[in-house]
Amino acid sequence: MNDDDDTIPIIATYRGVGLHCEQSAERLDAVRRAIDDVFEVVNIDRHLEIAGDARWPPEARLLAAAKLEAMVQIAVDERAVRPPIDLMLVQAIVAGLDSMKWRHPKYFASLFDPGPSPGEKWAEREVPLPW
Repeated sequence: MNDDDDTIPIIATYRGVGLHCEQSAERLDAVRRAIDDVFEVVNIDRHLEIAGDARWPPEARLLAAAKLEAMVQIAVDERAVRPPIDLMLVQAIVAGLDSMKWRHPKYFASLFDPGPSPGEKWAEREVPLPW
């Protein structure tokens, strides 16, 4: 990785979605299940909820955001009424999820995510990142 490339390395692809490095086999199974769940979602509001919910794996959140962006692009291409999606908000919600610099060292989340609420459980890394 050079200094210009801050993207988290992809170790495999599942259903066209890159799986991030430094995850156990069990964690990758959970990520794959979450990706399957996101593929089943058709509701705009649900995609937005998933994109902003740090209890979901980053890869699934990025997929939800990509699906929202695709909905807008399809409407533009077809010259149809655009769905009520604020793409700047979507991009802000998932900011840092594919960045080495902004990875959360303890959780599978971004440092931009607000952190778990009291009593809320986020998936923790088996081995915290060293930074």
